[in-house]
Amino acid sequence: MFVWREFNSNIKIATLAILTFLLFIPVSFSQEENIQYERFRIGEVKEIHSGIALSPQDENIVAISGNKSAPVYLYNWHDNEIISKFDVENWYAGSSIEYSERGNYIVLNQLFYVDWLVSRDKKVFFVIIDKHGQKVLKIDESNEVKISYDEKNALSLSGNKLTEYDLASGKSKNTFAIPAKGFGFALSHDGNFIAVSHEPREEDLKKMPQFKKDKQALKYNLKYKHQVSIYSYPQFEKVTTINEFYDHIYELKFREDDSQLFCLQKPHLKAQTGGLHQTYLNIINTSNWEPIRKGFVSKAIYQPDFKLSHDGRYLGIVSQGGRFPELHVYDYENNRHLDRFEFSYRLIESDEDGLVVADSRPTFVFLPDNESILMVFGNRLFRWNFKKE
Repeated sequence: MFVWREFNSNIKIATLAILTFLLFIPVSFSQEENIQYERFRIGEVKEIHSGIALSPQDENIVAISGNKSAPVYLYNWHDNEIISKFDVENWYAGSSIEYSERGNYIVLNQLFYVDWLVSRDKKVFFVIIDKHGQKVLKIDESNEVKISYDEKNALSLSGNKLTEYDLASGKSKNTFAIPAKGFGFALSHDGNFIAVSHEPREEDLKKMPQFKKDKQALKYNLKYKHQVSIYSYPQFEKVTTINEFYDHIYELKFREDDSQLFCLQKPHLKAQTGGLHQTYLNIINTSNWEPIRKGFVSKAIYQPDFKLSHDGRYLGIVSQGGRFPELHVYDYENNRHLDRFEFSYRLIESDEDGLVVADSRPTFVFLPDNESILMVFGNRLFRWNFKKE
């Protein structure tokens, strides 16, 4: 994982603008797109939620992570009931959360609020717990951690090494070398492939015709671009390197049917030609490992969450409006924008519990009906029916 960092130098101006705006609207304000929704509070008023994941074993259950010392909640969204909660770690800025393939383990990884090193990787710590909340393994100084399809092993990427851990004992058992420095990886759902993002190798670029005479282009790509290589698993033999140079890759994710590989990328600060917060979601066809000339754009300040609906018809991706975070929903095949959910009324809310300042990083899951979405933002959970007809 390539850890995301951003900083808004005009935060005071933005805060004054938000407060001025809120003086002239009621707290219950919502746009037309936001009418079909419900909201719930989970946990204490001071707890800010930072991640949500849907259980593969029971699609009525979601796991929700939070910042500081907030517990991990298992929540039945259908019955609006907290099933259990676990104290795991103290996550100052929160943690993202992900279930393993079969739902017996949960992976949490450290998040940051602000970091000046916007275009460099930063290793963080990961914690693996079982579905009952028992800590199984903690891995420090890692770029990415994933659990294998059979749930027997955990893999961790750090630098140019992938380390395989036995989940039963918590001990490392194998190490695989990557030819170049890696930043993140994804495991296919069938357990057969690993996609790794990494720096280009100079010796490889010098063999390419376009770089033999163009030394400036070679230098530029070495400094500002990433590549994606595919390896077999568990043999860990190289299959191919995708014939494309990407901006700095922050996340790789296989589609649930493994037919496509998603690549979330953002240009290096010194290589940006558009807006500061332009982030691109590109797609790779896994049948031939060729890039698909279709993609999506986000303007999110932080690393945007993105997911496909269970039937593959819709793509949701977090973005940023003029002032507030938004969740955008697209017709995936036609690349057509369908709807959006704006979080403006949740930035500052005064209720019976007092003043609540919401976090600005919404995350979400599609529900099994493929018509609604669960989102966490601040100390609230939202259920939004984006298909109103």
